[in-house]
Amino acid sequence: MKRYFNHLLLVLVLCCAVLCNGSPLQAAYDVRQEVVAIIREYYPDPVDPGVLQRATARAVVEGLNDPFSHYMTPEQFSRFMQGINGSFVGIGIFIEMFPEGLMITDTLPDSPAHLAGLKKGDLITSINHQALTGLTLEEAARRLEGQEGSQVLLTVMRGSQRFELRLKRVALDAPTVYALQLHDRVGYVAINSFGSDTASELENYVKAMDMDADQWI
Repeated sequence: MKRYFNHLLLVLVLCCAVLCNGSPLQAAYDVRQEVVAIIREYYPDPVDPGVLQRATARAVVEGLNDPFSHYMTPEQFSRFMQGINGSFVGIGIFIEMFPEGLMITDTLPDSPAHLAGLKKGDLITSINHQALTGLTLEEAARRLEGQEGSQVLLTVMRGSQRFELRLKRVALDAPTVYALQLHDRVGYVAINSFGSDTASELENYVKAMDMDADQWI
C-alpha cells in the first residue's frame, strides 16, 4: 500500500510540476530539479545516482523504469485529469492497443459508438484513413480526439468483416463507479478509476442498494 501511494503521489506531483511558468530553459531546469527532489524524498526504491543526473525531467522519470511513474506535459496532464474525472469529448469507447490497431474493450451506454453498434472485440485499424500500426496507445487514442461536434471516420474489423463508420464526437460522462445486484443478495461495486466524484458516486450506489444487499464485493 505504501509503495502504491508513493508512486501515485509521484505521478500527481510530477504532473503539476510541468505547469510551471518562466522562460523555457529555466522552466525545464526547474522541473528537472523538482522531479529529482520528489524522487529523493518520496520514491520507495533505491535509484541509480546516474538516473538522477540525466539532463531532462522526462529522462529522469523514464530512467526509473517504473510503470507507475510517468512524466506528463501540460496537454497530457489535462487529458489525464479529464479522463479520471469521467468527463471528455469522444465517441465513447474503451480501448487497448494491439499490433493491428485499437481493440474495443467496451462502449459507454448511449454513446455514439454504442448507438452505431460497435462492440467489444471490434478492431479499429485506421482513423481518418490513417493506419494505426506502429503507434503507441497514446498516439492512437489522440487520433480519436477532437472538438465536440466534429466527426471521425473509423475503419473497423469484426472478424473477417471490414467496414467503415463515421461518428460524431460528443461530450460524455463516464462514471468512475459501477454497481449491480448479484444473486443471493450480494452487492457488487467496482471502481474503474479515481476522480473528484468517485466518493459521492460510491456512496450513492451503496445507499441505493444497501436495503437489498447482505454482502458486498
